[in-house]
Amino acid sequence: TIVGGGSLSVPWAVDQAGFVMGLGLLILSAALSCIAVHFLLGSARRYGGLRSYDEVLRVAGGKWAQRTTILAIVFTTFLTLVANQILLRQLLTPLASHFILDGRALGHWAQVALQCGFVALVLPLCCLPTLNSLRHVGLLSVASVVCLVVSLAAKAARCVPDP
Repeated sequence: TIVGGGSLSVPWAVDQAGFVMGLGLLILSAALSCIAVHFLLGSARRYGGLRSYDEVLRVAGGKWAQRTTILAIVFTTFLTLVANQILLRQLLTPLASHFILDGRALGHWAQVALQCGFVALVLPLCCLPTLNSLRHVGLLSVASVVCLVVSLAAKAARCVPDP
């Protein structure tokens, strides 16, 4: 997800920028997000009856702002999709190597085939009519994080030296 990629990249970005600069950029990003939310909510309230992001953009900024923003969102979403696919391949490769191939390495095209197979499994979720249809997928996400935490705790408990 976007949140997962962000949570993995924020520590790296702060490290690269330095703590003070990284913290400043995070605060600036939060402030700009807050201003944008207030702008959108204020516009929706002021004009009443606006039910979609698209309608708010059209009324608040005109056709040009609406089209420009939607184009920027499509472009950003596409880049997020590309980044998530690369991350997916990098995460699936060691799992397949360890659990399926007994530690043997996968070649590049085998990694791509593995990624495409996984995408084919998830493709039906992409055909759901709205994001609201994915509300039950959140439960699977929480369950996977719980499994990860339990696995890490069990592994950590085995590594604790006896007194």
